[in-house]
Parts: sequence; structure tokens; C-alpha cells
Amino acid sequence: MSLILTSAEAVAAEILARIGVVSTANGYETNLGVKVFAGRRSVDPSMLPCATLIEADDEIQDLTNMRIGVPQAEIKQHYVMYAYLECDPDHPNTMAHKAIRDFKRVIFNTDGKPDASFGRKVREVRYLGRDISPRADGSATVVAAIEITVQFVESLSAP
Repeated sequence: MSLILTSAEAVAAEILARIGVVSTANGYETNLGVKVFAGRRSVDPSMLPCATLIEADDEIQDLTNMRIGVPQAEIKQHYVMYAYLECDPDHPNTMAHKAIRDFKRVIFNTDGKPDASFGRKVREVRYLGRDISPRADGSATVVAAIEITVQFVESLSAP
């Protein structure tokens, strides 16, 4: 049985590990997994291609088992995955779309099968949307992102 993920830190580690396998050698369209950062917001062109994971706000969905003395919270944690890639300056969205597809594929598949729970490690993984960042015309880099939420139960007394 897979280890159940019960903290934002553990979920982030799962996401980072999944992004880390993204390479053309593994059948993906990009090599985002060559360099994967946890929380890095500034990237320079010498680091491309790379990806970074930002842990955004969380929402408390429900406090569970409080009446019987087990302090737990059902949490919906937001994560944003950014892809930084070299691109054709005249067609940057082409590479951005590849990165978005790679992110979706690596997050919403487990062992080659469609999955929205990281192989039952969390309650739910939900897609919230994507973005291709504006850039200066002629720039040979593009940034694309997807946002997801992951719902899990955390033990508040042993986080």
C-alpha cells in the first residue's frame, strides 16, 4: 500500500518527484525534470529548461474528529508549477503548450493510468487552470504554469 500523504510538505515532495521524471527520454515533450526547484521564483536563462513548484495558500475544508480528541484538519492546498523553457521567439506558445501537457500528464497519471489522487495517497487532486506568461516580443524564453489543489487530511498534533 502506498504511503498516505498527510502534510503540504509531503504533497510537495510527491509533486517534485513527479516533475523530476519529465524528460524526452521518458516520453515527455520537454525536459522540465532536468532541474526542479522547490519555491524558487527567480530563474535566469542559463538554468533552462527547468521547473519550480510554489506552495500557495491553503484552505481548511473541515476540522475532523475534534469531538473525540483527535485534532485533524481536511486541507485543500494550492500549488503552482512553473515551466521555464527556451522557445522559438516567433512562436513561444508552442513550447508553452508542450510544458502544460507534460505537467498535466505527470500529475494526473499514476503508473500510466488516469488518476486524480496520486495513487490514493490523497483525497483529491484538482486542476484549476493554466497560464502562459506575457513576455517581450523576440524573447527566446517562455514561462508556462498550471495550478492545482490537493486535498488531504493532516494530523494537527503530529504534522
